[in-house]
Amino acid sequence: MITDDLGYAAQYLAVHPLFQKGADYLRNFDPGTPKGRYELEGDRLFALVQHYRTRLPAEKQFESHKLYADVQYVAKGTECIWYAPRSLLQPKTEYEAAKDVQFYSDPNRGQQGVRLKAGEFAVFFPQDGHKPGCIDETEDEVIKVVLKLHL
Repeated sequence: MITDDLGYAAQYLAVHPLFQKGADYLRNFDPGTPKGRYELEGDRLFALVQHYRTRLPAEKQFESHKLYADVQYVAKGTECIWYAPRSLLQPKTEYEAAKDVQFYSDPNRGQQGVRLKAGEFAVFFPQDGHKPGCIDETEDEVIKVVLKLHL
C-alpha cells in the first residue's frame, strides 16, 4: 500500500507503466464529472468516478482484487480507508472474476485506518485488503476517483 499527496505522484512512476497517465488524469480531474466508468487505456487503465456519503466501518466490507491495483483518489471530502494485509483476512465470499473482487470479514488484528482528504491518494495491490468509504471523524460527502491499473 502507498498513500501520498497527488503532488508527489511522480515518485511512484515505477509502480506501473500507466501510472503517469493515471496521475495526469487525476491532476486534471473535474469534480463535476458525473459518476461512471471512463476508459483511459481500455481495460488496462480506467477510472471509476464515485459520489457518496461516508458510512460507519461496520456498514462496509474489506475487499481485494487479483487483476487490478486500485489508485483511490479523493477529489472532494475526507474518508477513512481501513487497510489490512490480505493474509490476515478471512474470505466472506468467493472471488468474483467478472468483477475482480473478493470480500472479507473484519480481521481480529492488524488493521489500520488511512485518512484521505481531498488531493490525496492510496494505492492498493492484490495483497492489500481495504475497506473504503468509511467515516473519518464525521460523515462527509466524497467525490472519489478509483483508477484501475491492470497488473
